[in-house]
This record gives sequence, structure tokens and C-alpha cells, in this order.
Amino acid sequence: MSKNCRPWTKEKIVNLGISKLLNKPAVVPNQYCCAACGEVFDKGWTDEEAAAELAKAFPGSDKSECSMVCEDCYKAMGFRL
Repeated sequence: MSKNCRPWTKEKIVNLGISKLLNKPAVVPNQYCCAACGEVFDKGWTDEEAAAELAKAFPGSDKSECSMVCEDCYKAMGFRL
């Protein structure tokens, strides 16, 4: 199970045809549902750390327009960690 989560814009997810997973809730507060594959993972980062990564990797992105994806899906989308 992946321990790192990555933010991903809803627009990109919709463009990839996986928008049906956007509103799937996390199972418990310290877990998240990957917006790409739909699997549930334990959070490896705090919400603040994930927000900082979003700002660093995608400057100017609006956090409210983003979802989290697991490390494997992030890599599959063509990004490097």
C-alpha cells in the first residue's frame, strides 16, 4: 500500500475519464481515496504537507479544485516524485 498521496486537479481527472471517483469518501480521517484508481490508502503526509506539495508542484493551483492520487497513479500520469 502506498504511503504518499499527491494532489491532482479535477480537470485533469475528468480529462482522463475517471471523474466518477471524484466524490468517493475516505474510509477514516487518516485515510484518503485515490481519485484515479479508487483505492483507499493511509495518509503519509499531513494535509498541510500535501498543500505545500501542491503549491510547489503546481503553482497557482486552487486546492478546492484538486483531489489526491496515490503515488502509483501520480507516476502513471507521467509525473516524477
